[in-house]
Amino acid sequence: MVGQIRSQAIVVDDEEFLRRIQQKIAHLTCGQVELVLDLSSERSVTVEMDVPAPKVVMHPRVLKYPGLVRMSIEYAVACIRQGRVMDLLEFQVLLSRN
Repeated sequence: MVGQIRSQAIVVDDEEFLRRIQQKIAHLTCGQVELVLDLSSERSVTVEMDVPAPKVVMHPRVLKYPGLVRMSIEYAVACIRQGRVMDLLEFQVLLSRN
């Protein structure tokens, strides 16, 4: 099973989807990434940089909304490439440049 899932069971299709998300983030950042689903997370996505491999924590709602998944991946990749957690306004400015 890919990463960890806190407080919720998921179906096999969701597990494959999570594996693909994790692979995409790892590919775009050229490194290892841990992906965790967490029901208690208040935000859709957070990135923890103070661990050996960056940890991307997503709320399970990302499994329901493809646009949210795409933005979550973009945010995680931007944070990992910058080597720090970006605030949302800074991320919005980054997106508007591309």
